[in-house]
Order: sequence, then C-alpha cells, then structure tokens
Amino acid sequence: MSKKVLIFVLILLTTTFYQLSSGTETIQKIVAAFNYEIKLSLNGEAYTPTDDDGRELKPIIYEGRTYLPLKAFADTLGVFVDWDPSSKTVIIATNDENFGIPYNDANTDAQIDTFTTPKLSGSIVEQKVKLTWEVISTSNFTGYKVVASKYNSEPSYPNDGYAAYITDRKTTSFLIDTNSSYNGGDFDGKFISGQKYYFSITALYGETKVKGNVVEIIMP
Repeated sequence: MSKKVLIFVLILLTTTFYQLSSGTETIQKIVAAFNYEIKLSLNGEAYTPTDDDGRELKPIIYEGRTYLPLKAFADTLGVFVDWDPSSKTVIIATNDENFGIPYNDANTDAQIDTFTTPKLSGSIVEQKVKLTWEVISTSNFTGYKVVASKYNSEPSYPNDGYAAYITDRKTTSFLIDTNSSYNGGDFDGKFISGQKYYFSITALYGETKVKGNVVEIIMP
C-alpha cells in the first residue's frame, strides 16, 4: 500500500444499513480513502483545512469522487454552517444571491442582515415587567437571550449579561420583577424598584448574535 494513500475501514464497515422502524434505509456504511497527494488551493494560495483543534483535515475519496470537510471550508469562506440534530439537517446560510459566498467585510452589520432581528415590546403586568417579542421562525435560530442594563442604552448579549436563555422559539415573553436574578451586567444582578432599565432581546444563530430594539421601563 502506498504510504501516501491510506485506505481505512471504519468499525463494522459492511454494506449493512441502519433502519428506522418504518424500514427506511438511513445510514450506509462505506469504504473510503484518504488521499494525501491531493493539494488544495484557495484564491490562488495553498490551503490546508483544519478542525477546531487545529488538526489537519484531508480530502476523502469515495467511488472516484473527492469529498472535502464542509465546516472547515465554510468557516474560511465566511459561510454560516450549523447542525440541527432534531431534524438531522446541515444548515448552510449565505447572503450572496449569485454565488452563495458572502462578501467578507469588516462591517459585521452587513453580515447579520441575513438573520432575523428580534422585535421587542414591554409593559407592566401585576407589578412585573413583561417583555414580549415576535417569534423567530428561521431554521438556523438557536435561542433568545433576555438582556437588561442600568446604564447602557443599547444592551446586548454577551457584553451586558442576560436574565434568561430561552431555546424554545415558541416562547416569546418573559416576566421580570425585583426577585428576578441576573447574570453579569452592570447592576450587581439585582433589579431595584423605581430604577429605569434598558431591555432588549439578542437572537442567537449558532455563533452569530443579533440584537433587537431596546425598550426603556422603570421597574415597578
């Protein structure tokens, strides 16, 4: 066997299929090969993809086709990639309609325009602050952070801490009173009656964070 081509067999590699209860074939075990002779070029320069730990990743050859590590390339090109385990879906999001690769600019505001910005409103209900926002239905959504600040008129997560981390997209309201705790922030984690606070919602899309509008409310 060539030293530059390593043929590998995964544990229990056969042609057997895993099956769901309905009998649908979902996973096929295969035999593939790492090809160490293949070189990669990105924008005219030599490129070596790596994983999050810095380990070098190599192309895989299967049935005459070359497969490259998606996340490593996506991160390099500035394309958002995430995994939804509930639906077993690889999520890919770009903001370029023609080429599928977003322009990589230092202006982060241009990059987050492709993600839904949360819209917040606030009111006083039974001596509590009630925050209400519109549901976010995009598939790459991963959570809401309820944010407050005593001094910052444009609070956002993570810089200003958070009162709650909500992963259920259908949960679109949250109650806060003087007994509510707070993580981080600029007011020692304790809401005070009669004090004005700035509230906002930060929507999470994997590693991307999008801050919504701000409402000012005096704690009852």
